[in-house]
Amino acid sequence: RLLVGQSQRPRYQLMFLNDLKPVYTMMKLEAKDGSALKVAMVENLENDQTNVVRFGHLSSVRVEVVVLHGNFNAKKEECWTPEEFNKHIVWGREKSAKLLNGDLTLKLSGGEAFLGSANFTDNSSFTSTKKFRLGLRLVNDSGERVLEGITEPFRVKERRVEGFEKHYPPKLGDEVWRLEKIGRKGAYHQALSDSGIDTVQKLLQSYVKNEEKLLKTFPKMSPAAWKAIIGHAMTCEVGDTLYLHEIKETDMQFFFDAILQLVGVKFGDRYKPLDKIHQPEKNLVETLKQKAYENMKDIQYDHVMINNRPVRVHKFHAKGASGLSNILQNQQILNYGQHSRFQGDFLPSQGLESKERFCSFQQATDVSNNASKINYGKG
Repeated sequence: RLLVGQSQRPRYQLMFLNDLKPVYTMMKLEAKDGSALKVAMVENLENDQTNVVRFGHLSSVRVEVVVLHGNFNAKKEECWTPEEFNKHIVWGREKSAKLLNGDLTLKLSGGEAFLGSANFTDNSSFTSTKKFRLGLRLVNDSGERVLEGITEPFRVKERRVEGFEKHYPPKLGDEVWRLEKIGRKGAYHQALSDSGIDTVQKLLQSYVKNEEKLLKTFPKMSPAAWKAIIGHAMTCEVGDTLYLHEIKETDMQFFFDAILQLVGVKFGDRYKPLDKIHQPEKNLVETLKQKAYENMKDIQYDHVMINNRPVRVHKFHAKGASGLSNILQNQQILNYGQHSRFQGDFLPSQGLESKERFCSFQQATDVSNNASKINYGKG
C-alpha cells in the first residue's frame, strides 16, 4: 500500500472530465455542450499526464457525487485529506429538502461513468461563499488512497431568473440580448434584429469587418454603452475552427476565425501567422483582407489550427465550436491532450490595423486543464 502524505499527490484520483453549464434549481445538471457530466478514475503519470484506468478493480468501483462548499481547496492544492474533503460537504439548509437530487451513486465501467440525472433543490445563496462545487468520492474503501474529484466553484441560481440572465462569458450562439446594455426586446435589440444580427457571433463578425458601419445600425449609442457591449462580447470563447478564403488571381489564402479575425495568410505553400507578416506584405494583406470581407459568402469553417498551422478537416461544426473530434485530412495522430493544448494558439498577438482588435479568452479551469492531459485508450 502506498502511503501518501498531504503534500504528495496520490497515484489515483477521481475526476470530472467536462465543465458544468450554468446551474439553476430543479434543472438537470449538464455539461457546457449539453451532454451528460462524465467522471473517470485516472492514474497520475509523469510530466503531469494522466490515463483513464481501463482495467483492474479501480476501473469498476462505485463512486458518489456530493456537494461541497465553494471555498474548498481555495488555494488550488494538488491534494488533500479525506477528512478535509468530508468536512466541506454541504447538506443543505436545516429542515429543507435534500440539496442534490438524482442518481448520485455511479458504478464505473472501463474507468468511466455518466451522471445521468441530478438537480439542485436550492440555490447557493445561503452559503458564505455563495457558491458550491461538486465532489466525487469512493463509496467503499478500495485499499488504496484515491484522491476525490472536484469541479470548479459555481453558483446555483433560481430557475425563475434563467430566462433573462446575461451570460458570463457569452457564447457565440447566444442571442445578442444576453450581452450587457442590450435589453431583451429593447431598442438596441430591435435595431440589431432589423439588420439580421441576432447572435453574439454575428455581432462580433460585423464589428471586426466594419465597426463604423455596425454603429450606424443604432439610432443612438453612447461610447460607454458601446464599450460595455463589445467588452462583454469579446470575453466569449471563439474556438479553434477556421474559415479559408482564397484570393482570386493570386496564390494567397486567408484564414479567419469564427468572428472573422484574420489569423494568418498562406503565400503559395508557405503559411505565415498574422504576427509574422512584415512590410511590405502587411499593406497588401490589409487591402486584400478588406476585399475579402466584401466578398464573403456561404462561410464554411473547414479548417482547424494544429501546431500553429491550419489543417483541413472533413467534418466541421458551425458557430466556431471548439471540439476537435473531426477527422483530419492528413490523418495526423494526436491524442486528446495535444489537441486541447493548441486551442487558442492561433490568435494574433497584434492586428494589421492601427486599431487593436483582440479577443479575450477565459483561462481554462482546472477541470478543463486536467481533462486535456488524459491519454484516452490506454489501460
